[in-house]
Amino acid sequence: MLQKAAETKKEIIKTVLDHRGLCVSAADVCRLQGTMTTKNLSAALKSEIKYQKVILGLPGILELSKPADDLPKDLICHSQHTPPSHLDSAEDFINANELWHGDFQFSNPGTWVAVYYDDKFCIGQTIQVLNSSVAEVKFVEQTKVREQYFRWPRSDDIAYVNAKFTLGWKFDLIPVTNYYRIWRVDCLGPLKQSYVRLKASF
Repeated sequence: MLQKAAETKKEIIKTVLDHRGLCVSAADVCRLQGTMTTKNLSAALKSEIKYQKVILGLPGILELSKPADDLPKDLICHSQHTPPSHLDSAEDFINANELWHGDFQFSNPGTWVAVYYDDKFCIGQTIQVLNSSVAEVKFVEQTKVREQYFRWPRSDDIAYVNAKFTLGWKFDLIPVTNYYRIWRVDCLGPLKQSYVRLKASF
């Protein structure tokens, strides 16, 4: 069931990317209207609506059963409420689904993980595994130089983490300075999307 839902979402995203979506403003909808035939436009607008309803989970009055002529107006109104943080998340959603599909279990110390918290997610490395569900994790902090750069804080930030709050794992931090002081995270976009999905499930 979950796999079918993931495939459906992946297909919606692919369709949106094929016609160079997302539509997040009136100008975007007008651009779409000016570059497509009537038949293709109706299908494209419906895929945009599906993206906002299914992928972003935005509430609204959008109805796929409405006549094609009504779709642009509805989409324009709905697009005004699209959160800016989602604007380039379509490809990240696909990457997140491919990287972190299924349930996570702790196994070996040294694994890098992204952990869910109410207001953000944090990245850390397991230093002690108590069992498959709980591990002790030492967290890095984000630098002010670049968004994807992290470092060990002056004071250790260590916590016990339950595996159900782990939103990403199959990734590594790449050292960018000598003595491993600064690390780079190349999958920050997919991690953000994974966080959005997990937050919506609570």
